[in-house]
Amino acid sequence: DMLMDDASRFLLRAPRALVDALLPKDVGLLASTFPVLERVAGIAERGMPDQELPPEERRAALFAAVRALVRGIARTQPLVLIIEDLQWADADGLALLRALLLPPADAPVLFVGTMRTDQPFVFAPSELVDGIDPAQLLAVHLEPLSPEESIDLVDALVPDADEKTVRRIVQQAGGHPLFARELCLVRDARVVRLGDALRARIAPLPEAARAVLEVLAVTEGALPQSVVTMS
Repeated sequence: DMLMDDASRFLLRAPRALVDALLPKDVGLLASTFPVLERVAGIAERGMPDQELPPEERRAALFAAVRALVRGIARTQPLVLIIEDLQWADADGLALLRALLLPPADAPVLFVGTMRTDQPFVFAPSELVDGIDPAQLLAVHLEPLSPEESIDLVDALVPDADEKTVRRIVQQAGGHPLFARELCLVRDARVVRLGDALRARIAPLPEAARAVLEVLAVTEGALPQSVVTMS
């Protein structure tokens, strides 16, 4: 969905002639799967697909249409696709990304993905990289910030923090830059632990937003949007 959100924004800014040239033949299938694309005039005018395809044929046609659109955009200018938190990706999402990356490499596309894992030597989901030339892959493993790096980060985020506060934040963050940032955002002397900082940030949110966060906090994987909506 995030990928198609970005594609729709590109198409909305592009001249109409370029939009018409980039749209794949199964653009109606694309729009029915990713409604955000209906904002684009050239797509809305073509309407939805006339016939319902069998599931496997529909999947293949959808993947081909996404690939054609993304590769077409990349031919107008080099394209960098950035997808974060691949550990939450479902099987269909990974299969779609893999379809984008498989040969032939006929357009300048660079894919950057991030994921968190507790398993050693696992730097990408196998469903994504199987079948891709290892020479085309580069894995970068990020270690936690060192105490010195953490201090530099806190000093940059809170230049006026005293030494005691800096030490507390560095200890609580445990080398995680996001945790350090959250601790820096809460300028309350009574908030001394990471859990307190997160609660202080969550407390002012609307009740509906807090309910969604409570559901997400206890899940071990990606959730369908319908489940999140019910919360």
